[in-house]
This record gives sequence, C-alpha cells and structure tokens, in this order.
Amino acid sequence: MSDRKLSRQQLYEQIWSVPASRLATEFGLSDVGLAKLCKRHDIPRPPRGYWAKKEVGRAPAQTPLPPGENDDQIIVSYVEPERYEKSGLSGQIQKSETEEEKPEKRIEVASSLRGAHKLITATKEEFTGAQAGDAGILVPDQNPSLNISVTRNCLHRAFLVMDALIKALELRDLIVSEGPTVSIFGESVAFGIKERIKVTKELPEEHDLTGAYQFAYKNYVTHEIATGELTVYIDEPNSYRISGYRKQWRDTKKQRVEDCLNKVVSGLVKFAARKREVRLEDEEREREYKRAAEQRALEKQQRAELRQQQAEEQDRVNSLVQEARSWKTSREIRQYLDFIRESNKSSSGAITLSPEQEQWLSWAEDQADRLDPLKESPSSILDLDIPEEPRSWF
Repeated sequence: MSDRKLSRQQLYEQIWSVPASRLATEFGLSDVGLAKLCKRHDIPRPPRGYWAKKEVGRAPAQTPLPPGENDDQIIVSYVEPERYEKSGLSGQIQKSETEEEKPEKRIEVASSLRGAHKLITATKEEFTGAQAGDAGILVPDQNPSLNISVTRNCLHRAFLVMDALIKALELRDLIVSEGPTVSIFGESVAFGIKERIKVTKELPEEHDLTGAYQFAYKNYVTHEIATGELTVYIDEPNSYRISGYRKQWRDTKKQRVEDCLNKVVSGLVKFAARKREVRLEDEEREREYKRAAEQRALEKQQRAELRQQQAEEQDRVNSLVQEARSWKTSREIRQYLDFIRESNKSSSGAITLSPEQEQWLSWAEDQADRLDPLKESPSSILDLDIPEEPRSWF
C-alpha cells in the first residue's frame, strides 16, 4: 500500500491520460464522483468518444487547464492499493479493461428477443402470469432463473439488457449459470437487474376518516413508486468487504444501462478478482488460525508433560526426604533402645529385663524396622484399612 496525493495540475494530466472509469476506480470513487471533483476544481475532461477516437489516432485537441489560484494545492489524497497482488491477476485485469474500451467490443442490445439466450426464454416463461406486488414489481409464482425485479412496463427491456449481457459474457469464454451467476477466475459472481423504486412521504390529511386507520409512530405516510429506471448490479451478500469497486450501473439523464454493459463486464471481472483475493486472504487467515491453534495445543501439551514430569520428580524427592527422615528416626529409636539396654546392665555386665520390658523392646525394634527403608517392614495393625462408618440418616 502507498499514499498518493494529486494537485489540480496532476489530476488534470491524469484525467487526459487515463479513462475516467479506470481513474475513478483507483481513487475509490464512482464516475459521477470523479466528474463532480473535476467540476468543483474547474478541470476540463475529455468529451464523449474521446478514447475511441484516440485509439484510431483521431482524438480532438486536449482542452487547456484554465488558470487557478493554486494549481499545486493537493485536492486528491488516497491510498493506492497493490491490486490483485495475491491472486496474480493484475495483467489480466488491465487487458480486460483495455479490451472493453475498444469500439469494436461494444456490446449492442437487440431490439427483439428473437434468438434469445435459453436462460432468458426460461425466465420469460416463469414471469408468465406473475402478479404485481409492492410498487408494481412483478412476483412470479416460483423463483425465476434470472434475478430480474421490475414492473411489467420494464420487463421486456430488462430481458433485452440481460440477454445482451449474458451473451457478451459467454462470448468472452465465461460461464453463465442460473441466478444469474458468472464464473470468473474460478469465482462465482451473482448479478441482476432491478427497477429503481422512489419512496415519497406524504402527510396524512387532518380528520381523514376514510380507509383503515394506520397505526404508526411516524406522522407521515410513505408511498413506493416505480420509476422505470433500470439498474444492473452485482448481487453479492458480502460485497461490503470489497470496497472501492463499482457494483451498480443505472439509468441516468445522460445514459442508459444499455450504454454501460462493457463497463459492467469490466466491473464483474474486477469484482471477481478482488473476491478471489478476499477468499485467498480468508483461507490464509484460516490456515494461520489453525497453525496458531495447533501451536497453542502443542505448547499446552508440552506444558502438561512438563508439569507431570515436575510432579513425578517432586514425588521422588519427597519420597527420598521421607525415607531419609524415617531412616534417621529408626536409627534414633535403635540408639534409644541400646541406651535402655545399657541402663539395665548389672555390675557383672548382664542385662536384666522383665518380661514386659523384653516384650516392649521387641515391639520397639519392629517399629524401628518399619521406619527403616532398608529393612523389610514387619506387619502391624497400622497396615489395616478400616472403612469409615456408614453415614446414618436417622
């Protein structure tokens, strides 16, 4: 990514060296937005047909830039993306744009549906008997093969436009399926045609007692009115993730959608390329997430193994310390027993002990042996496992 800034003079030079549609895409603007920017700063633009004439070497003279107060002042600041870097489609995108700008590639819309595409024929049958819904938009009994949402007055024209667009896409070796969707660079892009609906607001008449009472929190009534203006648009649910790309072409005062079909093709191609990039980014992000999760799981397992090793080592140390203490205690007991025997020696050196003392000394020797880790432990009542008394509820 790199930051780019253009002055009035630089924008003037750009607008006469690059077609407006391509330049608008680079700026993240619509064609209308770029035109307004030029008008606001009094920058002349190439007339209609300029690029077609330039292609054959007959372009009219470039209109000079009128004097301005500060031609070096920055009027455009934008981030220039490294487009299609991951998908490696930059060359194909540029080639497609160049091809669509050639006069001989212009997509013509037929005046009748004779020889229409099979998807048009199927959709036409599906619209037979369709009832008008809100704003007069036709609603077929079943989902139509093609995404067309118009009134009856615009239906024939919508079929003609869609027929021309589908045939043009297939002529460019692209696969069009029901929906319609077009497969470009391995990505499926959905598109459709709809009629623009104008929403008007009307204040209700005071003391109007006719009709049903309308319960609403608004103090006005809205009406939807079909305008007869068509829009060709990219119908992708997650298209918000693909910003800076034109996604709809509609009727205006200066042009009809029939004149924009080459731009639609270019737009579909660019959208598909960016959609591919987004998918690759998502897949890379998912792979990175899985790698990170696997690494975290591995580290967690390693920590658990280390904790287990530490616990086992600590048990060995504790056992060693306990054995040493037991051995020391057993030695002290034996020393104590020797002292008792010495204390019971007579002047002749004989040890005189009562039966009770003899029995106690024997028992004490057993306890010393029980504590001594180097001796076999004699049995003891202390070895018995006595169960707890059962809990009584009475």
